[in-house]
Amino acid sequence: ASQQLPGLVTNFTYAVGQCWEDVPVDGRTMRANLDVHCSFGEDIGLNCDNMTMFRFDGLAILEQCSPTTKTAADLVLEECEWECKFKRPVARCQWSFDRAGAFTTTVGGTLERCWLLGRCSVPSGGTTGAMEVDVVCKPIALWATANNTASTLAKARETLAEARLSANATRLEAEAAWLSQVVAPLRVGVFSAEDTAEARALRQQVAMQLAALVSELRRASPGLEANTSAAVAVDQALDDAVAAYSKVSQVLDAY
Repeated sequence: ASQQLPGLVTNFTYAVGQCWEDVPVDGRTMRANLDVHCSFGEDIGLNCDNMTMFRFDGLAILEQCSPTTKTAADLVLEECEWECKFKRPVARCQWSFDRAGAFTTTVGGTLERCWLLGRCSVPSGGTTGAMEVDVVCKPIALWATANNTASTLAKARETLAEARLSANATRLEAEAAWLSQVVAPLRVGVFSAEDTAEARALRQQVAMQLAALVSELRRASPGLEANTSAAVAVDQALDDAVAAYSKVSQVLDAY
């Protein structure tokens, strides 16, 4: 018969069930609480006074596991203990991810989701195996989005400059219309979630590209005949870029 192996998937948000709750401690630490009386009844002879005399299992995932590398040791730490909460015994386990800050210092941002996945590992030719736990974390999309946006804005500015220098109004109109689609979402402040040095640096990068784009659009506008479709498209793109730059700058100034 197959046996379900322990595992955990967390996106660092609060969740609650009938006898349990998942509590985010911070952006990289998650805590699970299990109310023992709720789960097994209040007549089991276990209370806040004697709970430390008992051992609990079923909540821990890494119990008796040893990390195979330093990277694995830094990626997650599991700590389990009893806690008296509202005068009721609570079994608690806490998982601290990315303890060395590798994602923050190397890539920038924080964690979006982490997985602890148990699996049974049987050596080739063997009949018995051991449980292994794979740990995977996905950094939040902030830095990826910011880097991609900054790169897109830089490329847009280059193609816009080429269109302006070629004096091709039709091409300039097409570039400006596409540019508005790229810039318009930034007006809602998509980079406002994180307050870290890395996040601020990425927002600054986007802001710099937006400022350069505003300058390029302003150079393109005077060369176009007023009220033409190309002029309207450039003016709209300019309005969008200015608004986006203002929004990103407000977020930067807030910290």
